[in-house]
Amino acid sequence: MAAARRFHPYFYKASCLDATKDYISREKERANTVAAQFDSFEGILIWGAGDNFRRSIQHGGPLSSVRNMVVLDRRPQQISMGGKTYVTVDPKHGIHRYPWPVVIAVSEGKRSICDQVIQIDPNREVFFL
Repeated sequence: MAAARRFHPYFYKASCLDATKDYISREKERANTVAAQFDSFEGILIWGAGDNFRRSIQHGGPLSSVRNMVVLDRRPQQISMGGKTYVTVDPKHGIHRYPWPVVIAVSEGKRSICDQVIQIDPNREVFFL
């Protein structure tokens, strides 16, 4: 019978801490890269008002420095975060009204949403967050 391997708590915590720091560092770098990409547009349309959107508009997130933003969602709602309030707009209406690219900020169903954007406007630029 083999003895169970024991992990020294210090090394386990250090490796988890290092891995977490590394992950956060990579995500900050990715957020900066994405934010720089959005800076070239007058504004953007965000499809999805859930957790990904909420995390992304917070300080340091890829959407935190976007000048003009319209949130697309089929459910009418008001989202208040960081002293700003966003009122969602029906996706079809928003895409017809604003010439900006669409940023899809959902985890599930990205491809289906992209297909819907293309049906509404085949020439629209689409990004995945």
